[in-house]
Amino acid sequence: MTLTALGMTDGVGSMLVGAKRQGYEILGNVEWRRYYHSGTWEHNFNNAWMVHSWDQAKVPSDVTLVMGHPECGQWSALAYSSLGNEADRWTVPSDIPIFIEGIKKVKPEFFAMDNLVKSLHAVPLTKWHEELPEYDIFAEYISNYHYGNIQLNRKRMFIIAAKKEYEYVFMPGEQEHDTTVWDLIGDLHEKDETYISNHWQFPGDLRTPMREYHEKVYVDVDRQAEIFKTIRPGLAPRYLDKDGNEKSRIGMMRLYKDKHGHTITGCNYHMHPVTAKPLTCRERARFQGFPDDFEFIFKKEADRFNTNMAKQTGKAMPVQFCTFLSEQFKDHYQGNRGKSVSGKRHLRDPFIEQVKMDYCKNVGYSNQKRACNWCAIKDCSMRQATTIAPYAKTNKRLNGAYKND
Repeated sequence: MTLTALGMTDGVGSMLVGAKRQGYEILGNVEWRRYYHSGTWEHNFNNAWMVHSWDQAKVPSDVTLVMGHPECGQWSALAYSSLGNEADRWTVPSDIPIFIEGIKKVKPEFFAMDNLVKSLHAVPLTKWHEELPEYDIFAEYISNYHYGNIQLNRKRMFIIAAKKEYEYVFMPGEQEHDTTVWDLIGDLHEKDETYISNHWQFPGDLRTPMREYHEKVYVDVDRQAEIFKTIRPGLAPRYLDKDGNEKSRIGMMRLYKDKHGHTITGCNYHMHPVTAKPLTCRERARFQGFPDDFEFIFKKEADRFNTNMAKQTGKAMPVQFCTFLSEQFKDHYQGNRGKSVSGKRHLRDPFIEQVKMDYCKNVGYSNQKRACNWCAIKDCSMRQATTIAPYAKTNKRLNGAYKND
């Protein structure tokens, strides 16, 4: 049974790293964002094609899996801090329609899309059903940390779907771990790119902006390090805005050494817990779960030290949950259901739970009983109607012996 996977707005390919290692044949990536077209995708996926639009690609047939992460910036906390609580921008779908149109063209057996919870204001779950009625569609709030990633607050919403004929239901597999930042990157300390690829230190004359009062002041890396060594790990520098209000410099802080990691993004430069200098490309890649044999390619030497490097690493999705999900799809497709699941969920959000209940009420799943069985919303009328025990107490699912539940 051949397994094939396609990226769709999948950046450098982090969502398919695990699929590749599980035996999926990676076909290509339709990615409109130009800064991802540096050669990184092709280098790491055996020269699979990468194009800017569907007009440049042949629509593949018999695709098992599609994964992608369309733009999410307008729904982020950083956008909120700069643009304010403007409800109108929440209703703009960004490039999610590009992803949906791609699914219509390819018709994969399974697909997954990552974004932020507020994107459901712009494209509700019922809208996904209107566009893709042949799929069972789940909106799941995921703690990447509890799938093995170092970033404690990398919380994301996933649209997860399968053709109705499979009666697939998403089954969570969250676990506890105590990996520290030093566990993750300590072996790289005082090493350079001759030791491992992409592990270069920012040059001492690189100048990046920090806010001092209401002016942007550019300081070099060495001066930055001096400043951050005076700040307790886990805290960001403070500054006064033009109105005299004290604020934190979002996206810049010295990381803990012996605790979890903070969230890296496509526009921040968190600081090393010892040197207090910006994390290297390889250290950032490890934060996202990339294996060390995944190499980042840059067209220009300067791109190694600017926003291109930050975007390629920080805007990627953490590898671990996507690996778990592609394995679950694979197992379900091959009839081996219930593998590697725990039933645990650490995140709840009132909005996303209401969205899920509305979907069940207005659309429903091909196997509603099983969907309710794995749902964490205990006070839902649909769940009560199925008279199923709370999922945490249903042990038979955990060994895969639930074929008829």
